[in-house]
Amino acid sequence: MRSKLVKVFIASSAELDQDKTMFDVYFSDKNKLYRKKDIEFDHRTWKDFCSSLNDGRLQDRYNAYIRECDLVIFLFHTRLGKYTREELEVALAAFRENKERPQIFIYFKEEGIEDEALTNLQAIL
Repeated sequence: MRSKLVKVFIASSAELDQDKTMFDVYFSDKNKLYRKKDIEFDHRTWKDFCSSLNDGRLQDRYNAYIRECDLVIFLFHTRLGKYTREELEVALAAFRENKERPQIFIYFKEEGIEDEALTNLQAIL
């Protein structure tokens, strides 16, 4: 029997690389637990994509994966980056289209918010 693959994308600025590493550990543990239930989590960040030359932007690869995802996790701290914002817009559009997926989870580290765009985003969520 083939495992059910749950696709996950973790989006954030580089300032939260340590937090993304913690998610690697989290999903590694979940894979061990859910293996018995034939469920596997395929979690990725932008670093997991090949950066070879291609037609189009590398960001388009991330966006395509987000559209296929079951879960998208956004981590914010001091700012809302241009590309993370684009990824959020892609995830929201995909959710509106599918009505079920991707499930979107947004987390803020409240101390240190410096960016007005991030403050505004936090206010409308």
